[in-house]
Amino acid sequence: MITKYLNDVYKDFEDYLESGNRLCKLKSVNYDTGEFPDYTDINIQQYYLLRYAYGYECEYRVMFEDLLEMFPSLRQQNFTTLSIGCGAGLDAMGMFSVLGPFSGARYVGIDIVDWNYKFTGRNVNYMCSDILECLSNTEEQIPIDVLCFPKSISEFNDGQIVEIVQNIARINANKYIYLLVSLRANEIKINEDLEKTELFCKEFKKYGYEKKAGNKSNEYKVFTNQNDSIYKNNGNHAYPNEALEVVKALNEYCIIYDKKGENCPLCDPKRLQRWPILKVGVVAYQIFYLEKETN
Repeated sequence: MITKYLNDVYKDFEDYLESGNRLCKLKSVNYDTGEFPDYTDINIQQYYLLRYAYGYECEYRVMFEDLLEMFPSLRQQNFTTLSIGCGAGLDAMGMFSVLGPFSGARYVGIDIVDWNYKFTGRNVNYMCSDILECLSNTEEQIPIDVLCFPKSISEFNDGQIVEIVQNIARINANKYIYLLVSLRANEIKINEDLEKTELFCKEFKKYGYEKKAGNKSNEYKVFTNQNDSIYKNNGNHAYPNEALEVVKALNEYCIIYDKKGENCPLCDPKRLQRWPILKVGVVAYQIFYLEKETN
């Protein structure tokens, strides 16, 4: 599934490269400055997915495998997952890779950007909206079994987290919720994300939801061997070789390089020589089960 997906993205990205462009805007697909790229730009989406989708799909699949292993009764339910900041729905891909395409489970993804290359399926739905606006405008109660943050929790400040929890507690028809949080696997950034997940649990407690199972506050799941290849852990679904060769030397596809044989002075070649994620070191996540106390 992921190999075909990446091939489809790469074919479109290849057309963009062959049309002769300066690639300066693509250097923004890096997060060491704390800024976010313009995800509304389709070429930035393509480059982002070629860099990160292979690793993230693996993480989300492992995360859902772990969830169902910890709570096997979920397999018997046609549960609903609400994904906050879903992007192209790579967590939906991971989820249905575990459950199978004919599962009765449902997935609803919310993102302010209407992403191209969204994962599709019979029980997969997307809403292009501001998350807080979408939740606050929802009046009816709906069953939210799983609340998922796919590498998105860092995008919310404390005030927004408080508001998200307030609205989820208001509209959730269930007396429980499973919380899945994909963390940024970086020594500094992971601690920032852990603080946010702790705030989520504290805020849910205000509405009667007690943490009954899952990870402790500062505990999270990773692979024992961080250098293991994703290929060994995803059923031998390979990253497309042609796309790999292009992505790791992308600076050479700038129109300036093509004409002069030297780097474009604006492209910042080091930022365009980044490999896609091929190892499991990216995987870091938390799973919580919260249950509402009943009188």
